[in-house]
Amino acid sequence: MTRPLPVDEADFPADADLSEQIRFVLHYACLAPSSHNTQPWLFQIGDRSVRFYMDRQRWLRSADPDQRELHLSVGCALRAFVRALPHFGLLGAVTFKPDEADGDCLVEVLVRHAEGGPERPSVLHLFATRHTSHGDFEDREPAHAVLEEMQAAAEYHGVALSLIRDAGDRAAAAHWLAVAEARQCADPAWREELADWVRRGVFGTSWLLSRMGALAVRYLDASRALTRKDHDHLADAPVLAVITCIRDEPVSWVCAGQAYMDICLLLAREGVCVQPMSALVEDREARARLAQMCDPGKRHPVHPFRVGYSRIEAERETPRRPLEEMLRPL
Repeated sequence: MTRPLPVDEADFPADADLSEQIRFVLHYACLAPSSHNTQPWLFQIGDRSVRFYMDRQRWLRSADPDQRELHLSVGCALRAFVRALPHFGLLGAVTFKPDEADGDCLVEVLVRHAEGGPERPSVLHLFATRHTSHGDFEDREPAHAVLEEMQAAAEYHGVALSLIRDAGDRAAAAHWLAVAEARQCADPAWREELADWVRRGVFGTSWLLSRMGALAVRYLDASRALTRKDHDHLADAPVLAVITCIRDEPVSWVCAGQAYMDICLLLAREGVCVQPMSALVEDREARARLAQMCDPGKRHPVHPFRVGYSRIEAERETPRRPLEEMLRPL
């Protein structure tokens, strides 16, 4: 699957001010994965830097009360921006929590021109192929070297990646996923929140289907079909990967998002697909059970996702907000 990119790299304003170049590269940050495709980030561009903010208006309060996935989503956008910079001869230095008085400002990236010029080859083309897969996976694992590279990408950002490959362990995880999703579906606030986002068309459905889907989420009990589908997808996936952190706190969640972005890009390079299994960490009991499967060292599960090769070639593309909606004035 290949998505159209929001800008043509040939239009990069090489002779413009650095702030205009930053603005151009931010289009690639907008392609980052996010929880339920909420894209909950805002950018504030300075003369030589850009700040990344949480957008609380797009926070899933019922599904993500601790803001774990909110921070992780911003981390994905941050890493997408930093990874795209070298293609245009730029480098970024990241500072966490640059303004302690503003809790919504998570990071600042100071941008400068690289002495060696543009980086080639780059990862820019992978932004067009990276996507989340909701279909069936083939019964084969990625190569061992790819799994090791995934774990190295996590370690680079100060987090870890557990790989659950045993069929019995995946079946146990699938059971707790189904339990977690059944509990969510029984919660009126959670259903109302999901229905609102379905109505907005965040999953790439048409205007009519989005509104029909929202009504179905609100008034019909489709929990059995949902939980069975996700249960089977996880149980049948060749690998369940889980990003874990030593400290269960916001900076670690942002780092986990950066790691997930890097993992998504390297798997796109290999033609491997991913799908988050977020309910496993949104439900407290399911998260505790997942922690026991992942690491005896008491690390905290932050982001579980299944990994494999999709059986179908094309999937529905999820819509992206225009950059102009995400810019925060100075």
